[in-house]
Amino acid sequence: MTAFTTTFKKKLSLGLGLALLLGGAARASFYDDTQAALQKHDYLVAWKGFNNLAAEGDVRAQLALGDMCGQGLGVPQDYACALAWYRLAAAQGSDEAQRNLALMYVRGHGTAQDYAQAAQWLQTAAKAGDAKAQVSLGMIYENGQGVHRDYVQALDWYQRAAHQQSGEGNFRIGSMFAHGEGMPPSNVEAAVWYRHAADQGYAPAQEMLGEMYEKGDGVPQSYGEASQWYRNAAVEGNGKAAALLGQLYAQGLGVPQDYALAVTWLQRGAQDAGAGPQFTLGVMYAEGLGVKQDYAQAVQWYRLAAAQGLVQAQFSLGLLCERGEGVAQDYVQAAQYYRQAANQGVAPAELMLGLLYASGNGVKQDYTQAAHWLQKAAVQGNAEAQNQLGLLYASGEGVGHNPVAAYALFTLAMAPEGPTRHSAAEHQQFMVNSMFPEELAPAQALAEKLLGGAPLQEALAGASRWQQAPAKGKRDLAGNGPAKRGGAVD
Repeated sequence: MTAFTTTFKKKLSLGLGLALLLGGAARASFYDDTQAALQKHDYLVAWKGFNNLAAEGDVRAQLALGDMCGQGLGVPQDYACALAWYRLAAAQGSDEAQRNLALMYVRGHGTAQDYAQAAQWLQTAAKAGDAKAQVSLGMIYENGQGVHRDYVQALDWYQRAAHQQSGEGNFRIGSMFAHGEGMPPSNVEAAVWYRHAADQGYAPAQEMLGEMYEKGDGVPQSYGEASQWYRNAAVEGNGKAAALLGQLYAQGLGVPQDYALAVTWLQRGAQDAGAGPQFTLGVMYAEGLGVKQDYAQAVQWYRLAAAQGLVQAQFSLGLLCERGEGVAQDYVQAAQYYRQAANQGVAPAELMLGLLYASGNGVKQDYTQAAHWLQKAAVQGNAEAQNQLGLLYASGEGVGHNPVAAYALFTLAMAPEGPTRHSAAEHQQFMVNSMFPEELAPAQALAEKLLGGAPLQEALAGASRWQQAPAKGKRDLAGNGPAKRGGAVD
């Protein structure tokens, strides 16, 4: 006999004498007083009272003692104790105890994890009409835990719960339609079932319905509807809905733009809401929108989002690490974050990584790698990358010296309005002053070709005949070195 069994039997026997003296009305009053003590957190009185009632076989008291053991209310948390009390109550037909007992088997609390046992207890409670057990049993069939996966059975149990006005039952049916489990996928049908659940106050359905309205999935796109459903769910404590509502306030979508409200809602739920809201809150801190500017806070939120693969967060972290804002300046870390984003095709990250290779900050100086990353960004239309790549072609660092390609790249970088235009124009003029006449015409022709939309990589390859190996006394755009060249620069 285990120590727990001995203690358990003693608890039963100690309360038996008092329990036998209580009549039905007295027992009911005693239970109410004991329940009131529990609600007032008077756990010692509650524990003694429920033990007296449980000894007589009061199923409600047995269930309450299981809850107190399982949650550690007034006693050390003891799953084995909780399991024993739930078993007693379940054996007397308590749907809630049967459901709780099943959950203990699912989680492996107080016993070995056993989905088959969980399914058996849920079957008992579900067949007796317990809506929560019906939902849980449906989930076991949907996931194939302890039973063969069976979407038909899952849907059946969800429908039984839904007929009892179970918000979660309606939500689960919607989820099956959304994911096409046992049926053709249909966002329209999913939205119908989510709406049933949302109207019943089920917060996860309200949040999901908000997402569908925001994206226009299965319902007409409406930021106004999205904001309302997010708000309903957020008021019920749904953190993700609060964060998504915050994003709408930040952008002024469906609600008036209000940075202070955006921060308030984002702070409520961004921690668990995923990369998007976490990045948005990081931006608010970095730019001082609706909150005092705080780069350290921005770094914290960017890191959470970056760890989930959000490229915008990875790039933003790279910038803060390079500048030493909110974190000690660290070019190595900056290069790592830029690379993460650059590997996913983010042009500004490709530009910044290329510049680090050109300067040798955070990475070993490597002009070939610099040219590689700058060209990737330039192909995507990044004007500063086109300008910087032009400088490499002008100097011959990492690529062959090619004044024709350099001129064309500077001209292309001048086209859009922006901070690059002025420096690109100066660089282009330098090339005009330093090129031979026979180089200018093909350079202008190449520039026109690029401005006309020709693929940059192919156009540069076509100009390779003007390319020469870097010279010993290469010329730079500060005017150092020979102003004119005849063939390779000497």
